[in-house]
Amino acid sequence: MRKALSIGFGLVAAAGMVCLLAQTPLRLSRPEKTVVVNWNFAHQGVPKWERGVLLDHGVEDGKIVVIGVDGQVKLQTTVGPPGAQKVRISDVTIAPDGGFVAAIGVAAETGESRAYLAWLDAAGRMQKLQPLENAAAVGVEFARDGTLWALIRKHDADDNEIAGYDMLQHYSADGTTIGSALPRQSFPIDATYPAWFPCLRATKDRVGFLSNGTNEWVEVSPNDGKLLGRWGLQAEWGARGMRIDSAAMTPEGDVYLNTSERDPKGVRKTRFGVFRLDRSKNDLVPMDVAPIAVEGVQATILGGDGGRLVATQGFATLDWVRAE
Repeated sequence: MRKALSIGFGLVAAAGMVCLLAQTPLRLSRPEKTVVVNWNFAHQGVPKWERGVLLDHGVEDGKIVVIGVDGQVKLQTTVGPPGAQKVRISDVTIAPDGGFVAAIGVAAETGESRAYLAWLDAAGRMQKLQPLENAAAVGVEFARDGTLWALIRKHDADDNEIAGYDMLQHYSADGTTIGSALPRQSFPIDATYPAWFPCLRATKDRVGFLSNGTNEWVEVSPNDGKLLGRWGLQAEWGARGMRIDSAAMTPEGDVYLNTSERDPKGVRKTRFGVFRLDRSKNDLVPMDVAPIAVEGVQATILGGDGGRLVATQGFATLDWVRAE
């Protein structure tokens, strides 16, 4: 069931009525640690913090970049089969043992396009290319047990999306399919694919992803694929141009949504926000990001690290902060 969220207000139901209670924003602490990131993120995908590193990937050059806690590049590698004319990476994830999987689309010199899961070892060396038949992965994420979750879109020979499939695919550590979850028909069928912007996260007891098409955060159980919840922005917030740009889930399961508002034409971002999901109240709690804010730059929560949050402003720096 989809749950509409208030922004800055708590929803309390009593005798069939919904009351609005003012929320006190949580405040980020001053950074306990700040490092400058020695990497240019121009023409790259959206980086994500995972297992103590910042993962970045090229949009069309097949490049994967790993940045350490010191802000320095630890690894650069390129994925793709021989003869590939263009390699587009949708997402990349790091395994508990240090290896990687990238969701890639490949355009060959013959004009043929194929989608793969590219498996790499900890040194960035290609181990195998796993073809996805009539499908493409838009997001990938290793769980703590070393299994892999992939958010996929299935299509016909003309790349038109088909109906009647599960959007989440579950793989063993060697790439064997072991399960699936979340039927596509649980989202509007006549609309575009709901999760066109990859943001898939996993902890020991839940798998979550950002559905841009419906402006919500969705979670399922990793054990049986049961839907745990769908939390979306209220209609009036979407109408005024607020969108969830990205999301982060800490190892403890706390979810942070990074939002922005657009101008009336839906082009320019005019206002930024960070919110923490309160599942028990079906609410988003606003975060006061003033201690790390830079004027005109979006403050973003990337994930968790040792009980602290890892945040950034425009990916020029990484800040380790706490929610107070």
